[in-house]
Amino acid sequence: MAKIILEPEGKRIPAHRGQTLLQVLRDSGVILESLCGGFGACGKDKVLIVRGQESLNPLTRSEEKFLTLDEARKGYRLACQARIIEDGDIVVFVPPESRAKPTLRKIVSEGYMRNVTLDPFVKKIKVVLRAPSLEDPRSDYERLVETLGKVLETDDVKASLDVLRDLPDKARNSNWSLSLVLWGNEIVSIEETTSQRPV
Repeated sequence: MAKIILEPEGKRIPAHRGQTLLQVLRDSGVILESLCGGFGACGKDKVLIVRGQESLNPLTRSEEKFLTLDEARKGYRLACQARIIEDGDIVVFVPPESRAKPTLRKIVSEGYMRNVTLDPFVKKIKVVLRAPSLEDPRSDYERLVETLGKVLETDDVKASLDVLRDLPDKARNSNWSLSLVLWGNEIVSIEETTSQRPV
């Protein structure tokens, strides 16, 4: 088993072959800058290997891209690319600029909620009409407009020609209980429902 000795804290962290330094440090609570998620595409997680370079894999192409020749000579590595290949002690110094800044990682814990009134342009509304009678001999459409006008709080209700043709049969087949699809204040579709008209 390998052991990571973290400088300047002196913290000792057990590690296994195959793990990257980024994984080991994150698991121990040391969070590094790694905007790319550990894929070697940002170059933000630079660490200095003080001792134990032989326990790590050789430099990767990503490291050759992000590390200067001088940094590579001094022993700098990208934590996400430096993978443990042998057991032994690896002394790692994490520069302050490679550590994640706490101020940049915030969770929203307070706020305010604005009241939003939903008023979609397309709606589906269920209505129950009164059946025609000697006391109320108006057409089905007139009774539908009156009922829907009360629900929508408007007198400006329209219907397509297809709706007017279907209304008498569908109203009677469903015992005057209908589902309407509206586009604004216009009825564009009418469907029978299975529920019964209340007594």
